[in-house]
Amino acid sequence: MTELTQEMRHFLGERRFGVLATVGTTGAPRQTVMWYLLLSSEAGDEILFNTALGRRKPEHLAREPRVSLLVEDGYRYVCVAGTVRTITDRDTTQADIRRLAARYEGNERAEQQMRSAFSKQDRVSYRFQITSVTHDGF
Repeated sequence: MTELTQEMRHFLGERRFGVLATVGTTGAPRQTVMWYLLLSSEAGDEILFNTALGRRKPEHLAREPRVSLLVEDGYRYVCVAGTVRTITDRDTTQADIRRLAARYEGNERAEQQMRSAFSKQDRVSYRFQITSVTHDGF
């Protein structure tokens, strides 16, 4: 299946953490718990996530841009995959981390995090068009 159902979109739209899988420097999979955001448009469904430069994800994704993101609730889950696009424009990456922080922490806490940490970091955003979907419980 390559498309999300409305029920899956609703599930992914709820405040849940995702587990992002990338390919590490040795070729082994590497997983990270991530904030993410599902973006839906006429062009299709896309996942947005953001990280600080200097972490391992940017290095891994520069070498191998294919990823998967698993979001679970017990035995019910959706796993989406695709190939990331890298966004380095500072205005965009800062807006993206603000948006993600507000989704997960609320607006007030997001503003605190922007002032104390995120605005001082060089960040990178990634988006990927969902090209495959696996799931259970839907």
